[in-house]
Amino acid sequence: MLSLNSKFTRSILKISLIPLSILVTILCLEIAVRIHHGKLLDTSLLTKHYLSDPGQEKHRAEYHPVLGWVPNPGVRIKRGKKFSVNNDNIRTGDTDIDKPFRNHEIILTTGDSYTFGDEVSDHETWPAYLDQRTTYTVMNGGVFAYGLDQIVLRSEQLILKHKPKILILSFIADDIYRCGLSVRRKPKPYFTIENQQLKLNNNPVPLTDHTGELREMDFFRRIFGYSYFTDFIMRRINAGYWLNHRIAIPYSGGFKKLNHDVIDISCRLLKRIQDFTIETNTELVILIQYDKHLKKSKVSIDDIINCARENGLNVLDLYNVLESHEQFKSLYSNHMTPKGNNLVAQEVYKFLKENKLLE
Repeated sequence: MLSLNSKFTRSILKISLIPLSILVTILCLEIAVRIHHGKLLDTSLLTKHYLSDPGQEKHRAEYHPVLGWVPNPGVRIKRGKKFSVNNDNIRTGDTDIDKPFRNHEIILTTGDSYTFGDEVSDHETWPAYLDQRTTYTVMNGGVFAYGLDQIVLRSEQLILKHKPKILILSFIADDIYRCGLSVRRKPKPYFTIENQQLKLNNNPVPLTDHTGELREMDFFRRIFGYSYFTDFIMRRINAGYWLNHRIAIPYSGGFKKLNHDVIDISCRLLKRIQDFTIETNTELVILIQYDKHLKKSKVSIDDIINCARENGLNVLDLYNVLESHEQFKSLYSNHMTPKGNNLVAQEVYKFLKENKLLE
């Protein structure tokens, strides 16, 4: 009997060691992640967002009836980087956001977050570096999360308003596929082809609740929202749910995909902006940029490069420059680093000089 009891007791002890070892492992991982982030004793993590006054955070984007959204005027600091946007919704290279342009001769740059300069300060964007190399005023009309359709529409608006001498229209491969979306977290304009012509849809773009909404934290996040280890896991497996916090945010309704030929539409959009720049006496340069997944991006963008060149457009494709760069990884974080942006500006300046577009 004692032997049986002893064997039973040993089995119970062995079984009880399993959850205990799991708990100790999780605790060690939690401590390790906290030490890595320098937040060993922090008790706020996810909950601090829920306790914030929604009015304290200003969106970086504001609604636009034609474009969907544009950068919100003002100066924002994020992770030590300064983002200055003037009242024309243009990012500036100077903290004096209403400072007059230094030269009436303008080079307008348009594009997505690679042109806007996500993750770098005002003076570290490629338009800012280009501005330092020329006697022209280089205007940064880039907007984060734009598709090629929005880039073309914004280019047209800014050309009419500012009458630049040169337009440098930049995009990456993903911007082509954004032309196939009617919603990309927020509603956006999009084009379809009707009677062999481009037709603008979502015009005006549906207005959403830009004041955001308050969502109560559920039980799981109330309990595990203090854990850096859980945060590390949840951001990778379901960030949309995990980060749906209680602060005022613009509409984030996911994606709505359209069933149409984005390559055909993109080629027609380039022809559209080409015709527009001819009408407005603006020199046009198409700048092909890439994210850090260089070779994958090249495959999906070749068709657009070909149709641009077939139409006689000035195309600067950065693939060979980036692919042969000895320190390729240093050019990127998620977007381009200051070093990467400086390289882009260098290549753009060289292209403009070689093609006699600069006086």
